[in-house]
Amino acid sequence: MYTELRSVYEYQVGGSLPLEAPSYVTRQADADLYRGVKAGQFCYVLNSRQTGKSSLRVRTMQRLQAEGISCAAVDLTAIGNQNIPPDQWYAGVTYTLASSFNLLDQVDIGTWWRDRKFLPPVQRLSEFIREVLLKEIHQNIAIFVDEIDSVLALNFPSHDFFSLIRSCYNNRANQPEYKRLTWIVLGVATPSDLIKSTRKVTLFHIGNAIELTGFKRHEIQPLFQSLMDIIPNLNDVIQEVLNWTGGQPFLTQKLCKLILQESGRLITGSQSNIHNEKITITGWIESLVHSHLLDNWEVTDEPEHLKTIRNRLLKSGGRILRLLGLYQEILQQGEVAANNSPEQVELRLSGLVFKQDGKLKVYNRIYQSVFNLIWVEKTLTNLRPYGSSLLAWEASNRNNESYLLGGQGLQDALAWATDKSLSDRDEQFLAASQQKANPILTQKEEKLTETLFPSPSTKHSASRYWTLVSLDAAGKRRIQEIASAKAFFLASFPEVATRREVPHSQVQYQLFSWMRDITEPYTDTQPKPEKDVTGTKTANRSVLAQRCLQCFISSQIEQVCLKLEAQFGTQHGFNCSDLLRFVLDEQGTRQPTGKTTSASNVYQSLSQEILQNFDPQQSRLATWTTRLVKHHRELNGFLLEHGVYLISDWAILNDTTTKQIERIFSQFYCLTSMEIEQAKLLLESYHAVYRVQRLKQRQAGMKGQCAPLTTEQLQQIAQRFSTQTHKVLRPETLLAKLHNMASHLRKYRIHVRGGFLPTQSIDISIIPNRANATTERSLLHSLMDDKNTTDLETEFLDSYYEQFLACLDQAIADITEQRVRKLQRKDPEKAQKFLTALHLFHRQGKSMGEIAKQVNLNAQFHVSRLLQLKSFRTHIQQRFLILLRDRVINVAKVYTDPERLQSLSQQIEQALQEQVTQVIEDAATEASTPTCTKNQTLSTSLFSERLCHYLDKMK
Repeated sequence: MYTELRSVYEYQVGGSLPLEAPSYVTRQADADLYRGVKAGQFCYVLNSRQTGKSSLRVRTMQRLQAEGISCAAVDLTAIGNQNIPPDQWYAGVTYTLASSFNLLDQVDIGTWWRDRKFLPPVQRLSEFIREVLLKEIHQNIAIFVDEIDSVLALNFPSHDFFSLIRSCYNNRANQPEYKRLTWIVLGVATPSDLIKSTRKVTLFHIGNAIELTGFKRHEIQPLFQSLMDIIPNLNDVIQEVLNWTGGQPFLTQKLCKLILQESGRLITGSQSNIHNEKITITGWIESLVHSHLLDNWEVTDEPEHLKTIRNRLLKSGGRILRLLGLYQEILQQGEVAANNSPEQVELRLSGLVFKQDGKLKVYNRIYQSVFNLIWVEKTLTNLRPYGSSLLAWEASNRNNESYLLGGQGLQDALAWATDKSLSDRDEQFLAASQQKANPILTQKEEKLTETLFPSPSTKHSASRYWTLVSLDAAGKRRIQEIASAKAFFLASFPEVATRREVPHSQVQYQLFSWMRDITEPYTDTQPKPEKDVTGTKTANRSVLAQRCLQCFISSQIEQVCLKLEAQFGTQHGFNCSDLLRFVLDEQGTRQPTGKTTSASNVYQSLSQEILQNFDPQQSRLATWTTRLVKHHRELNGFLLEHGVYLISDWAILNDTTTKQIERIFSQFYCLTSMEIEQAKLLLESYHAVYRVQRLKQRQAGMKGQCAPLTTEQLQQIAQRFSTQTHKVLRPETLLAKLHNMASHLRKYRIHVRGGFLPTQSIDISIIPNRANATTERSLLHSLMDDKNTTDLETEFLDSYYEQFLACLDQAIADITEQRVRKLQRKDPEKAQKFLTALHLFHRQGKSMGEIAKQVNLNAQFHVSRLLQLKSFRTHIQQRFLILLRDRVINVAKVYTDPERLQSLSQQIEQALQEQVTQVIEDAATEASTPTCTKNQTLSTSLFSERLCHYLDKMK
């Protein structure tokens, strides 16, 4: 019987399953993809190899075609990716679409393509979709692009292709026919792998990610139809298969096929035992797994599966140490917390691990048996030039110094380690080897450190040259002291002992000179490389100088990311580690996987780019690093996605024309003609003062960021605006309007660059007297003991103002909600009257008598008793100060050390108290101003503005 069944029921191991294959397993992904395509969503299935992506595509296409949807599959591997020019690649995609939709009789693709040679290839494909595909095919269309990861090996940028897909969805707003077209991509890659241009990164954020999981127990029944009448205890067989494969599709199909092939031998040999002992099934399947999958797996792995996983890991370049380190940690601990770091994503794409309940785990027992701890350790040993020495040293309990490196072996190891983020084991081994090689220097190292750096702040500053900031295998920040760099730096720069601060410019100039020394190969007739005063050979000195500079750069990158987190992280939902993964990339984790690069286009991390291009005679290394981090394309793309655009309000207003603001405010924001005219007049007044003075500064050779408005500039703008409009605005009100305008423009720029627009109101205000900001600047200079504080000042003030507004808004919300809850417990109607009265008083400037009539109270003193404005403002003031103090201290941690911050706590408290009191006093003054006078001045206090902003949101 089993022979007959086997002849009609075939398992397929690898490749797409035929439509009629009875062994196809329907998973949740089938329903998700079908629903997504039916809804017209952009869908993507990005997963490891041999997990059933192509079979899912085939089945989904069949299901859609049965409902009248026209489908096409574009297999990019069939088009090619090696040395193929863009014109041919896009022509191949176009031809495949024409062929799949049976359009070759209607259109001569060759002639059609050549007739449009004057257009870029991607535009020709777009033209084909619009003019041919959408006109010839009248039903809904679904285009499946399979093996999308093959674009990573193209020798031209592929982001235009993804831009085309995105444009198809954007066109739906104005061209309804595009609503009939849906795209689906499948492959082995991540969105960040596929799209390197930050302007196009939003394609995958509008899409529907289809999660392709392993087979579940309730889904797997179709695989065992052929065994139902052959093997008793089928449930035990199913469970045992899942125990070994974890539901991994390829392995599950393969093991089921083995069971079917070997079932005859089992039945004829021990059928009676099967009925009586479950252990027979367990042992039999275990024997099959070992004999056909595990034992001598490199020979029996046909079709290739385990070797595919191994090769993907081994070809991951500089990332392999981190990937194997992460995998080793998972093997040892059983699981690690999932955080979607580049290393974790890459490891998941290899297929070795999967994510479940927020944890990363090894996919199955087969993988765990093949790629076990012994395999990991052996692979790491082969990768390290000192692998066997490290193992022997550790085996001796780290006591046998004969296993430590010395001489040329140590120099080679240090050179090898220069561009790698090492494990603690590696660092300790190299440090011990360095100690053995330089015993005199190492024994006196701590004493020398104290001698050279008597000031704690100086010691901290100098340590930046031997402290490396990196990301570990789990994507977490890691701080390492590089022993070799420390010893080299201390021996090379003893003169800094006489300076209160490290002379960074001089030190960096010398380090760059040493790093860029070119030592010619020497022969017997040439002198060997000389040693410097520290006893370090010139060749090794270059390596160590580079290591010191890498440490400093990594520290500066971290400082920039910490400041960005302090400024924007809380409000926009990211932290420093989220940013570091874009710019702290010594191991090339951002490098396109499998991408071939020419000699002129070799991938460089940000640190490598800085080391190669920085000129110490032209700029400071810290300033140059800060600039490159803030201009990093992928980092800015990430910030845009989170609603952050790293340009100051003053720069935005400075480079926006009145024609642009008219177009943006009318088409994008749909403001009234009066509002637009007011905005244009305000911008013209700003340009007449600020822009003119800015141009004069640049002509005089003064460069730098657009500085905040001064009090004098603000007064000049207010005077000019008043002359044009006959409206008198207080300086803080005018400043609030400028920031409001800049906020509108900022959000528009984020939108057109493909970023994320926050859902909160676009209104923005600012604290009083920002143009002067004497208190904040005084506070900053107390925190920072640095003469060059121009850039830091702008950063600190921007961060301070943002926290100031956020805390004021939070305090208003907390106290108002507290008051409303208290009134609701007594009388819900009274609570509503309280909110209405607040709105009428602060938004419309109504008197207490007028408010009494509108909220049905008998007299104005009843309104005063209901509002209790003085008590209301006092409670907000107290809450405001508490919130602001905590936020400012958190921001200040980026600019100074904890000891200095603690000593300034009283000064900080006093400065904040002054600012908070000013806001409340302005509100009290406004509240006591007669209604007629208030309407004439057209001014509003910050307190009233933010309170009205809160009340408007509650409606």
